[in-house]
Amino acid sequence: MLSPQPNQKSFCNAHYANCSNDKIRVENICIELNISLGNFTYYFTDKQQIIVELYLGMIAALEEIDKKINVSRETIIYLLEYHRQIFVIETDFRFFYLNTFEILNSNPAIREAYLQHVQNEKKPMKQLLNIYVKNGVLMNDMSEQLIDKIINLNLIIGSFWMIDADVQFKGK
Repeated sequence: MLSPQPNQKSFCNAHYANCSNDKIRVENICIELNISLGNFTYYFTDKQQIIVELYLGMIAALEEIDKKINVSRETIIYLLEYHRQIFVIETDFRFFYLNTFEILNSNPAIREAYLQHVQNEKKPMKQLLNIYVKNGVLMNDMSEQLIDKIINLNLIIGSFWMIDADVQFKGK
């Protein structure tokens, strides 16, 4: 796996966020990244592979944060900081969220990694909700089913906040 370079992320954020994948040409990618077509084809078999590599790089960065979470330090501040760190990484890779459906439907490897990542994100969310219950912020008699529904809703909102922000505040 290649390590995503800042110019690769900025290229994808600039171009994939504004048009569909089929409108992006390899020649434009090469010009933007300041590399020759030969260098591109040496590292990437096609333009989809750069997206896969960047996505896997993002997942690796998110997993690194997951490894650092300390279950014994279950405080609200600690877990909110965990989510802030995720937010920073997801902002760096915002084009994934602006083109989620197209990217997931055209890249089986990304779709599989995305589904696994969603499962991994549920653990700290559940910990945070349990802290809220323990501290009396939420009802003590919340069922597991209700907690799972709250987590799933949080994941939906968390995945699409960037789309909403881009649509509402574009150019402002």
